Amino acid sequence: MATWIFQGNPDMFEVDKYLEGRTSIQWLVRQYRRFVKAGDEVYIWRAAGKKRGVRGIVAHGTITAVGEFEDDCPELWTNPSPGPEYRAAMDLDAVRLKPDDGMLDIRLVKLHPVLRGMQIVRQQTGTNFRVKEDEAAALRENF
Repeated sequence: MATWIFQGNPDMFEVDKYLEGRTSIQWLVRQYRRFVKAGDEVYIWRAAGKKRGVRGIVAHGTITAVGEFEDDCPELWTNPSPGPEYRAAMDLDAVRLKPDDGMLDIRLVKLHPVLRGMQIVRQQTGTNFRVKEDEAAALRENF
């Protein structure tokens, strides 16, 4: 089983509105398509966006399927929806959209000796990020 971080940018997609109250979601897979598999663990990272919101881990789940899927919420895109694309379907077991709810915000990530080295902290551009085993263990302990 692999662990991933999937990033959403609120300038492009209404991340919070999409996650709120959902237990099943889909997310675009633009990097590592050959490696993302059903059964993999995934964390959702909300970017800060131009409004400079709080960025960090806001949800956790397990991938249930991967493939070409129709967009399940095209109305939440700022620009027209990308339509059918390669996506991961997943079941969520935790959604924490605010630091007071247990969101793992960037300030805490940067203070952690293992998490501060994650790829998404060093290189914030992209949708899908591979998580190393020690980073995955630290995420499980802290989210």
